[in-house]
Amino acid sequence: VDFIRGGTQLNFTVAIDFTASNGNPSQPTSLHYMNPYQMNAYAMALKAVGEIIQDYDSDKLFPAYGFGAKLPPDGKISHAFPLNGDNENPNCIGIEGVLEAYFQSLRTV
Repeated sequence: VDFIRGGTQLNFTVAIDFTASNGNPSQPTSLHYMNPYQMNAYAMALKAVGEIIQDYDSDKLFPAYGFGAKLPPDGKISHAFPLNGDNENPNCIGIEGVLEAYFQSLRTV
C-alpha cells in the first residue's frame, strides 16, 4: 500500500498460451472454450487481474500477445503474436480491449 500511496505505476503486459496443451477450443474441456453462457478460464483470469491492475497503469494501454498458435494463412506456429493483429502496435485499451482482442484471436487462430 505504501508504494501505491507513493505513486507507483505498473505497466501491465499480457501473454496468453495458445499451445495444444490447453485443448481444442471447440471442446468444452478446453481452457479456451467459448461457452455462450460464461467466460472461459483465461477470460476470467484476465478480467479478475486486469480490473485491479488497470487502476495502477496510467495510460491503460496493455500490450497483449499470444504464443503457441498456428496462424493463418500458412498454419505456422507463432511464439509471439499480437492479439489485436497489429504488429506495429500490440496495445489494447484497458482490460476490455484485451478481452476483445483475445476473443477475436480465438476465432482466427
